[in-house]
Amino acid sequence: MAKYCMMCGTPIEETGLKWCESCLSQREQAAAYEPYADSKRPLSDDSLQPYLDLAKDAFRRPSEAMERAARSPGALPGLAMAVAGSLVAALAALLYIRRVVSGIGYLFGNLMGGLTDEPLYPGNFTLPYGSIFFKLLLLLLLQWVILSLVLTGTARLFKLSITPVQSLNIVGTSKLYFAAGSLATFLLSFVFPVASMAVVLAAVLAGYLAIDRAVRSLLRTSGDVFYLVPATVALYYVGTVIVWKILF
Repeated sequence: MAKYCMMCGTPIEETGLKWCESCLSQREQAAAYEPYADSKRPLSDDSLQPYLDLAKDAFRRPSEAMERAARSPGALPGLAMAVAGSLVAALAALLYIRRVVSGIGYLFGNLMGGLTDEPLYPGNFTLPYGSIFFKLLLLLLLQWVILSLVLTGTARLFKLSITPVQSLNIVGTSKLYFAAGSLATFLLSFVFPVASMAVVLAAVLAGYLAIDRAVRSLLRTSGDVFYLVPATVALYYVGTVIVWKILF
């Protein structure tokens, strides 16, 4: 006895399923969006609130937030998160550099105080902190774009489909973890400097794990994607080293 799809009426084989392949695919896509039904407003909204919600959910419900960012139709979520994360990370790095320079100045000031008329105190010399901040910000934003392009290119090498927009959103949102880690590192350096470096490493790892989680949800029907993110990270760092060697 012939069976028919319960949604569109297309004849289907005796496979035990109630839907044809097309309708089943649509049901799977709809199910993928169900966890985000309570996510306030869509990320394509012109208001600021959806992006604030995404930033908060990145820490409260990271898996859901990364999946939502990956499925956003435009690149604005990734841009917003990348800019915000880069600003915080650059500021934290600048404050950390300033603190280190001040510490070195006081150290040499105490050592050389009796030998020079003008000991090396922080007030005796300054660094171009404004220039350093903007260079750090530019490097962080450039890293966002390059890593996104490498992710898209590596996916194609594995015969997988990740668009540049999806990569920009995934990598951009993951920068929130590095920003939080950079800020925590600066604050912890006042109490336990050695442990503060471990926080940076943990933040970098969290960012790559977030990218992996988003990629897995995006390509859940494309087979095993275990090697995609490790290969992306490896190619990114190898490319960075090569460019550094050429330029410097």
